[in-house]
Amino acid sequence: MSATWTHTGFTNKWRNHGEGTRQGKGRWRRKPGRRTDGTSSVRGEPGPVDMGRDEKKRKLMQMVGNTSRGTKTTNETKIDILQALESMERDNPTEKPARNPMLSGKWALLYYAAADAQAQAKAGEVEGPFLSFFKPLLGGLFRTKSNSQNIDVEGGKVENIAEFATAFGLQGMLNIQGNLRVVSDERAEVAFERFVLRLGKLSVTVPLSWVNARGYVDTTYLDDTIRIGRGDKGSIFLNARRQD
Repeated sequence: MSATWTHTGFTNKWRNHGEGTRQGKGRWRRKPGRRTDGTSSVRGEPGPVDMGRDEKKRKLMQMVGNTSRGTKTTNETKIDILQALESMERDNPTEKPARNPMLSGKWALLYYAAADAQAQAKAGEVEGPFLSFFKPLLGGLFRTKSNSQNIDVEGGKVENIAEFATAFGLQGMLNIQGNLRVVSDERAEVAFERFVLRLGKLSVTVPLSWVNARGYVDTTYLDDTIRIGRGDKGSIFLNARRQD
């Protein structure tokens, strides 16, 4: 299985903007200069005409291509990617994205990060939104291979799936299953009911009634190939539609 978009290489074009700083309530800020979307970050300074949506999307895909879903990147690059994601959000072509049928489908995680310093402190080392809970329990015994999400808006179902490899050579999968309810034009609430952990030939199903496994996701950009969202813990992520 592979995502619609493939990524090869990474240029330094977006990295030569100077160092980022933290300001205010922990949000990341860059020193004045040019944003990755072609506009100026200096208040009142005109920038060149904003590039087209397809060009911005192409550059965004290049930027996230070698980040291993956001786990291998610098703070400076995170700022560049965050600015590119925010530029795409401002150019969202889909009205009421959470209510649009395009939201349903199989989505591969391309990039995941905290949207600001405070969210980063909550998340610790970001391993992706699906295995982060289990990482403190398992230490360095596994390596994430892929993260994906299956959404069925009409049926009210959602699955978060992480495939991983262990240090012992075993292949595994974690499937967190739950219910999804659209509550606004952008927001869907999620309540996870169980997870299925498969390790080699072993499969275990564990109910999640003993924890408050609830949250929400805002879909801030949606088209026929990619989706940008923000989680209730302050994360921002980029998904690509899978073609299985």
